[in-house]
Amino acid sequence: MADHTGKSSSAGSTPQAQGPTIRPRSNTIEVSRLFASRSSRRHPRRSNATVSHLTYTHIFCCLGRKDSTFVPWRTDKDRLHRAGLGERRICFQGDFHSCQELTDCLYQNFPKLRNAGGYELLKSSGNSRNRQLSVIQCPNEGYTVQYLKEPTTMIHRSTIYIRPLQCNISLEQKGLRDFLTHILDHSHHVFFVERNFLFHR
Repeated sequence: MADHTGKSSSAGSTPQAQGPTIRPRSNTIEVSRLFASRSSRRHPRRSNATVSHLTYTHIFCCLGRKDSTFVPWRTDKDRLHRAGLGERRICFQGDFHSCQELTDCLYQNFPKLRNAGGYELLKSSGNSRNRQLSVIQCPNEGYTVQYLKEPTTMIHRSTIYIRPLQCNISLEQKGLRDFLTHILDHSHHVFFVERNFLFHR
């Protein structure tokens, strides 16, 4: 019987008894190398899977004026939407603790917000008749997804409003590109109108 040093405890050593003193040691080395190689490959996969599967989906509403204090009415929301602002369901995928990634995500969904000199986040408070907006206190490191998810912010599933900080945002139409896209989407109506006009003429 062999002890933890790999030496045989019997008095009469034979060639058959010396064989196991070498094989377990080599097997241990091979197993440790195999385990190390597997574990080194396993951590990057786990981290990548964590990043790719963590998402945060919420409704944001970008306002146009820096002095907005109330939830916009339906007509105001339609006007904001035509200007590229208004309500939008945003799915965030990235670092929940990064202020910059959240800001980049909001700028990507509301490009006009880049020229507002910063922004602040608000939530609705009060009853349905007096839907006043209150500022969500910004931590020192800035707004992050992790902070918005905290129960202390009392947001839950309520819409998060984005208010420009220094400059009002123009409520003009999105631009010529969006106008042409709208025309192309409705070009079949123009075709039928022209055909009927030529036919009757």
